[in-house]
Amino acid sequence: MTPPWRETGDGVSVTVRVTPRAHQDKIEGVRRLSNGQAILAVRVRALPQDGAANDAVVRILAKACGIPASAAWVEAGAGARVKTILLRGDSVSLLAAMAALPEG
Repeated sequence: MTPPWRETGDGVSVTVRVTPRAHQDKIEGVRRLSNGQAILAVRVRALPQDGAANDAVVRILAKACGIPASAAWVEAGAGARVKTILLRGDSVSLLAAMAALPEG
């Protein structure tokens, strides 16, 4: 399966599917959508209002990769469940952190 992340010029871009209003914040692992697209499934307790769920996803991914939350942001899909998160930093370290995430 092709992973849902790819190296960019200044870090790593990750395609995630966010489930808001979950019981806990959690990275569930790599999944495949019905169209075949690979995504990283993430659940957050935050509501999808005023960017709260987006902020929660950014914090969770940044923490999992060992980077500050200020080095991560929603690049595309801010109002959608499937979005692209850009993680800025050393791509080798970020790719290793992504590979260490749960398989799902």
